[in-house]
Amino acid sequence: MPGRPRPQGSLRTISPLRDGKPVTVHADARIMDYRNDIQNTWVRDSHTPPETGDMLMHLTFWFIRPDSHYKAAAPTLKREARTVLQPNAPMYMKNKPDLDKLIRAVGDALTGFAYYDDKQVVQIHAAKVWGEYDHTLIEVMTMEEHDAES
Repeated sequence: MPGRPRPQGSLRTISPLRDGKPVTVHADARIMDYRNDIQNTWVRDSHTPPETGDMLMHLTFWFIRPDSHYKAAAPTLKREARTVLQPNAPMYMKNKPDLDKLIRAVGDALTGFAYYDDKQVVQIHAAKVWGEYDHTLIEVMTMEEHDAES
């Protein structure tokens, strides 16, 4: 799924108060757009009802590499022309957002789409990596499907 992966973190309280009650919002204002994109992509690409059994998720969150990962290029070259990585450019992204919050966003987004409840997910393989563009790779399968493939 194209687009920058978004974490589903804590809620925060903002002012003004609505009818004397605090208003809470997600820390990342774009999380709901990200979750909607996941759901729309799932509906477009999958034509099956939600699963009822134990589920396995493979998630790879790709983030665009910063310019510092590339060897110096002539100042007139655009970013697209900077293709030679530094020898020490890392593969894995260790910066924010936290991996567990990225997983939470996908897990909650797929509730009611890939499975009925995210508590059905019994195994997760996930990574944050650097790449050429921002996107999320999501693979969800039943444990029965996984065992048959193994």
